[in-house]
Amino acid sequence: ERMVANDLHLGSIAASEGKVFLSILQPILVSKHALTEEKIIHNPSPETAAGYLAFIEAARRHFRGLTDDSTVLGPRFIDFSSLLDSSERRLYSDIIHYSDEGIDIISNSITEIVSEMLLEESKKELEK
Repeated sequence: ERMVANDLHLGSIAASEGKVFLSILQPILVSKHALTEEKIIHNPSPETAAGYLAFIEAARRHFRGLTDDSTVLGPRFIDFSSLLDSSERRLYSDIIHYSDEGIDIISNSITEIVSEMLLEESKKELEK
């Protein structure tokens, strides 16, 4: 809940300055469902894994309730927690840090989202 409150506050500060705040739930190795060599090597404690997975679900649940109101952060919440899950490649250098390839995947995904947002804003400006 604290993350949601903080992100809503940061979102309102950004909006008051005419800016956009994006809240991104980052991927972490513990959320990866396939047990790969990567996960075996960097496997966190069961407590750490359970804590992070509970945090992910709580964040999703809280933000999901906001997505219909464009005046709050909901539409700007990006859930990347499972972005790297489907790959069998080595995308982490440890439980929370990424390999160069993992960084590329994340940055390309952010670029795609921001590009779409800019395109939408451009269309709105042209319609005025």
